[in-house]
Amino acid sequence: MLRALSFFVLLLLAIPAAAQEFQSKELTEAGVNYRQELVTNVPANKRQPALIPRLRKDADEEYRAKRYPQAIDDLGRAIAYGADDGLVWLRLAQSLAAAGDDHAMAAAYNAYVKSADPVERGSALFVIGRDYDRHDQLKDALAVLKAGLALTQSAAVSERVEQLKRLVAFRVMKVDVQAEADAPRACLRMNEKIAPKADLSYGAFVRSEPALDGIVTARGDTLCLDGLKHGETYQLELLAGFPAASGETMPETFKGRIVVPDRKPALSFAGAGYVLPREGGAGLPVTTINLDRVKVRLVRVNDRNLVPSINADKLTMSFGTDDVDEIISQTGSLMWKGEMTVSGPRNRPVTTAIPLNEMLRDKTPGVISRSSSAPTSRTTSARRRRPIGCWSPISG
Repeated sequence: MLRALSFFVLLLLAIPAAAQEFQSKELTEAGVNYRQELVTNVPANKRQPALIPRLRKDADEEYRAKRYPQAIDDLGRAIAYGADDGLVWLRLAQSLAAAGDDHAMAAAYNAYVKSADPVERGSALFVIGRDYDRHDQLKDALAVLKAGLALTQSAAVSERVEQLKRLVAFRVMKVDVQAEADAPRACLRMNEKIAPKADLSYGAFVRSEPALDGIVTARGDTLCLDGLKHGETYQLELLAGFPAASGETMPETFKGRIVVPDRKPALSFAGAGYVLPREGGAGLPVTTINLDRVKVRLVRVNDRNLVPSINADKLTMSFGTDDVDEIISQTGSLMWKGEMTVSGPRNRPVTTAIPLNEMLRDKTPGVISRSSSAPTSRTTSARRRRPIGCWSPISG
């Protein structure tokens, strides 16, 4: 008999310990402060404990009628008059939550710690969890709602918990393809930081068809895949179990399709200016990407216009079509125009020398401005004028 009694007592003592899993120092302080605020609102000589039952009954009716401010006022006075049990705090927390009052969490935590009833305590945690959810503190919301479900059941809360599990799970948020580099790469942005490498092989969690020909690296919340090729499409998988810095892992395998486009047609000159020699074979290098031909115009600025051009910093700036037209009409003269063929591997920079000596028959000193445009790209058959730049080399 004594053994059975001892076991029964130990079992009763274990229940409150298990129910105290959720603890919050911040909410403990908020609950104490909120109670003190309500009590001090009513002077000691004006407190009427005998009215507590009536105030609680009125508050229940007001809550059901959605007159939340009145319910909050009645319950606040009941607490000031001496009510301090879990149920009165739960009713107040529910009324405050319905009214959108920020004291709801403090009141709910008071209900949670003061009640011995599992349903009341679980309902109090639901109030706290929903408030976290309302403020987008999703991980906190998930933890508190799960603790509440351990005490009492709610279909609506269970459904939200499943949604939150998916929302807070470690996962890929965005895929960014960097195609304009010589060696393209794809970067996967996660919703939290990735576990530091140490002995971890990030590539072990990546599957790709076709296979990647490069390394897999991580920094912060971003995982980058090198070794991609322009014009290729990859079927990618990031396997379940991929670790976060928090210790969590991806619960499901991420599957995505990565399309690496061709590079955009581009044209550029090296540097901001060019000095033409008096004599010799001058070739002006131009770098192109995915172009077959470029249009070229050479414009000379006469000696008398050099100083104004230098003062206006026009000798090192880039020019568009309109700028070159203005130079021709006001300060310079068109020396040569035509098209030049360029060739080279696709998606790689190709440098071609513009044969200036063939174009510059007249060696009169002056500033020669060059303007180029790309009439034809390898990705389109349309003839488009795309002015890229104009520099002002000085001869003399």
